[in-house]
Order: sequence, then C-alpha cells, then structure tokens
Amino acid sequence: MIKKIISSLLLIAIWLGFHLLISNYNIKYLGGFLGSVIPVIIFLTAIRFIWKDKTAELSKLVLNKKYFLYYKLLNSSFTGISIGIIYTIYEPINDQSTYSLGGILLALSMLLIAMYYEKLLNINSFFKLSLFVELLMLMSLIIFLIYKISLFTALAIYCIYQLSFVFGGYLVRAETLVANDKEYLSRIDILKQIGYLIGLLISYTFYKIIEHKYLIKEAEIQISLLHYPLIILQFIIIICLYFSFKRN
Repeated sequence: MIKKIISSLLLIAIWLGFHLLISNYNIKYLGGFLGSVIPVIIFLTAIRFIWKDKTAELSKLVLNKKYFLYYKLLNSSFTGISIGIIYTIYEPINDQSTYSLGGILLALSMLLIAMYYEKLLNINSFFKLSLFVELLMLMSLIIFLIYKISLFTALAIYCIYQLSFVFGGYLVRAETLVANDKEYLSRIDILKQIGYLIGLLISYTFYKIIEHKYLIKEAEIQISLLHYPLIILQFIIIICLYFSFKRN
C-alpha cells in the first residue's frame, strides 16, 4: 500500500511538473493536444497499472529472433539517420530551464518505472512498451510534417522524446532477459552498431547530395525532405517489431 501511495504521489508530481513546463508557453493547441488529452490518458493508464493488484493472464509471447534482429538493425539505422535533425527542431526553445525541468521529470519517471520492474520485466510488457515507443517516434515525424519548425513542434517533439527516454533503461534490461542468450545478445549489439553506422552514412550522403547537387541549403527544407523516407522506414520498423513476437 505504501509503495502504491508513493508511486501515485510521484505520478502526480510528474504531471504537475509537465504542466509547469508547458505553462511558460502560450501556444495554440498546446493546452488541448499536448497539455491535456495525451497526459490524461497516460496518467489514468499509469494509475490503473499502479493500483491493479494482479495483471490479467495473457498468452505468453515468444521472441521471433530473425525478425527481432531486423528490427534492431532498422531501428538503429533510424537513430543514425535522424540524430542530426533534433538540433534544428529544438532551436525555437530559448528557455534553457525547459531542459532542466524536462530532465527532472525524466529522472522521476524512470524512478517510477524502476519501482515496478517485477511487473514489467516480462516479454508481454516488453512488446507493448517497445511498440508504444515506436508509435511515439512515428507521431513525432507526423507532427513535424504538419507544423514544420515552430515552438509548438519543438515542445511537442521534446516531450515525446523525453517520454520515450523514460523507458530506455527498462527496454535495455528487458531485452537482455527476453533474449537470454549470450551469443544472440552479441549479434543484437553488433547489428545495432552496424545499423547506426549505416544510418549516419545515409544521413551524411543525403545532406551532401541535396546541398551540392540540388543547392538546398536551408536546414528546415533539408530535414523536411528527410522526414518522408524516415516515415516509410518507421512503418517498416513497426512491422518488423510486430512480427518479432508471436503467441506461444
């Protein structure tokens, strides 16, 4: 009971901190879309998870190792391709305290996740949270294409990335438990690094071609063009992730 109360108080603190973070910015849509609807859904889901005594019995998933390797390769390639766009997207955020408060909320959220490892460290939760994170990435790409570079876009994508980082430590630990094979884990890490290098090379080549061949030097146009192949890649990543798990 004490653990549930502490967890609920932590969650309330995170929610209030999030509203404090966005309250400094008076932007259309920020209060409705980013500030109310999504946080309420996440808050209610988290409260239900904290106070639910037993998880409903689900048919256990098993890992499809072949597709999971494809997923890790493509996922790391996405990271390598997209890593440079964040610096341009975040430019409208000129209040440095935003990053400090965001870091505090991230630490509190990761603390909350760590308190429930006994519930979360299983293959079913690993699949659901991995899919949730990938859908967040897809959402960030779509938001940018709709709103382009703006303060709303910067804050929305910053919040989405922070939310995805919340599960970063958990996903690494869960991946180790789910894979449960030293040789297979080695193959995963090798493919992750190969994918990351491939993504960086693709990103470098893309920027040089559109700058020198097509004479497009504006950063906003460059990353806008890059978002279209990124969305296609992200859909493929989600498909690979889905097929990486199958019912036992």
